[in-house]
Amino acid sequence: MSRCEACDAAIVWAKNDVTGRVAPVNRAVDPFGNVVLLAAQGQYHVLSAAALSYLRCEALFTEEPNELASLLIHTRHTLHFATCPKADHFRRCKKCRQSPCTCPTTKREP
Repeated sequence: MSRCEACDAAIVWAKNDVTGRVAPVNRAVDPFGNVVLLAAQGQYHVLSAAALSYLRCEALFTEEPNELASLLIHTRHTLHFATCPKADHFRRCKKCRQSPCTCPTTKREP
């Protein structure tokens, strides 16, 4: 298990199953999250708006959601970029391409 350098939150580094890009995913389950963590493969999948709508309908209008919907309802997470209070610290500057920015004219909060 890893921890965020900025806020010390528990995170898991995983690869997007479509793009192949690695990103931090919050380890804690978030019932409103849009990411499904496939921990065994070290990957995550971002749910589409249509999939999220389907899950909401399954949760609200059926007494017993089907097995896949039930699994997805209870195993959703959020990308840590969306919840980290210091996420700006890790974004690369468009001018100098550094993280954090080292441009003399750009002032960023640490």
